[in-house]
Amino acid sequence: MSPENESFFNEKNHRIRTIAKNLRAQLDADNYRGDPLPTAASIRSALKHMLKVKNTLALYQGFYRRAGKPSLLRLAAKNRLEWADVYPYLYLRAAFEGLKPNREVRHLVIDEMQDYPPVQLAVINRIYACSKTLLGDFAQAVNPCQRHTLQDLQKLYPGAETIELHRSYRSTCEIIQFALRFQPQAGIEPVTRHGQAPVVTCAQDEHAQWDAILSVMDTFLTGSHATFGLILKTDADAKRMWESLPAAYKAYWIAPGSSTFPTGICVLSIHLAKGLEFDEVLISDVSAKQYSCDFDRQLLYVACTRAMHRLTLTCAGAPSPFLRGWRPPSFVP
Repeated sequence: MSPENESFFNEKNHRIRTIAKNLRAQLDADNYRGDPLPTAASIRSALKHMLKVKNTLALYQGFYRRAGKPSLLRLAAKNRLEWADVYPYLYLRAAFEGLKPNREVRHLVIDEMQDYPPVQLAVINRIYACSKTLLGDFAQAVNPCQRHTLQDLQKLYPGAETIELHRSYRSTCEIIQFALRFQPQAGIEPVTRHGQAPVVTCAQDEHAQWDAILSVMDTFLTGSHATFGLILKTDADAKRMWESLPAAYKAYWIAPGSSTFPTGICVLSIHLAKGLEFDEVLISDVSAKQYSCDFDRQLLYVACTRAMHRLTLTCAGAPSPFLRGWRPPSFVP
């Protein structure tokens, strides 16, 4: 028997022994007439025979079968789950077999809490019983499948102290004012620091948009700013843009898994831009075709708030409906 299987059977047997012991004690307490009672060993044996599944993986597979969608569970290899199944599986394992708690960690800090699905936080609570500090911004969520709220998390942490921060120190007043058109409920208040109003360039066609993008980057290269983020909607879009740029711009493609973020021009997706900041940001292809659903508002908010000093948006043809009617405010020095 492998160490993993041995650990499983030890845990399961411990739980069965505990249940059998409790049942035997309850029978003793209720046996007013002195009837003969089953032994704890016979109760354990009966409980084992009642188990229809022998391990958590079989139980988890049965969950998909009962839902009528067994094809959704795909094992990356034998007994190896895809990442999306890891925490639901552990949640089930905690109920069926138990999870070994970590008692060495005295305080746990979880950053970007809006990106953790509730089931993942529930499992973390089982493993780490210590006090916790959770940090995050629900307006910065970039996963459309994880739309939980602060109220959802408060159900996982009843009685937790909540502190809301509304002051932004990154972007100018003009950039924050522009970004809030996408997420007005974010309630962010910028520090008093003014700059250029964001620029929205709606070109007639793709060729004209390309010229506009190059013109903005040329201005950056001759200016005093150090970092420039050319942001697109997806990783695939960012890679195509990076491959199309002339070598003279010395642009760096930030791909999934990148560990360095140099100065100069970086090309990346909104998902990878979250948490980063740039002196200047250009969001390309903000068209009605690319940004039209409700979740796209959130993506645009994330992309715009990456800019510290200057923000430009470009599109070919009709702009996103979320940009229509916008007029730059007057500059206040």
